[in-house]
This record gives sequence, C-alpha cells and structure tokens, in this order.
Amino acid sequence: MRAFSCAAIGLGFSQVHTSETFRYTEHGPEGLAGGKRVIVASARGGAYQGGAAADFQEKYLRHVFGFIGIGDIEIVRAEGLNFGAEQRETALQRAYRLIESGAREAA
Repeated sequence: MRAFSCAAIGLGFSQVHTSETFRYTEHGPEGLAGGKRVIVASARGGAYQGGAAADFQEKYLRHVFGFIGIGDIEIVRAEGLNFGAEQRETALQRAYRLIESGAREAA
C-alpha cells in the first residue's frame, strides 16, 4: 500500500504516459491500470460532500483515475475542519473509524 501527499499525487498525475497507463485505440483512449482499488484520504477545512458545485477535488480525482482505468475509488473525508474544535474532532474521528474498519462509504 502506498500513501501520497497532494504534491505527490500532482506529480504522479503529471507522469501519466501513453502505453504505460493508457493507450489510444480506434474508439479513443483506454485506461491500462484497471483492476486496482484507490482509497483517497481527504481532509479539508470546508464542507463539500454531497456533490457541491465547488467540489473540484473529488471530480478531478475520479476523472483522472477513471481515465487510466481505475473505477474502484473510495474517498474517506474529514470535512469542516475549520468549523471549530468540536466539528474538527468529530470529522477526524469519523474518518479514522472508516479507515480502521475498512468499511466502504458511498461516494
């Protein structure tokens, strides 16, 4: 299992190369990284869960992973961390429980 920071993810996406992670076919690009599962641990100060229009992070990650053929994506969120100490603690504990249990969350 590998863990990456945001900077590492950005660097990794800049390394998406033809013939290694996708190829062009007569029907368009085809991802070559299928059969893998990705778990994204996300912590943010605001709250964007539920398809908020301002949530570019998850849409972008799903798009890029999908482009290279990975559709099994789980996002574990700790949101609203800037809404006060109580909200921060609640969000972090919820995320820790999800990670520790290995439970899948509908994303």
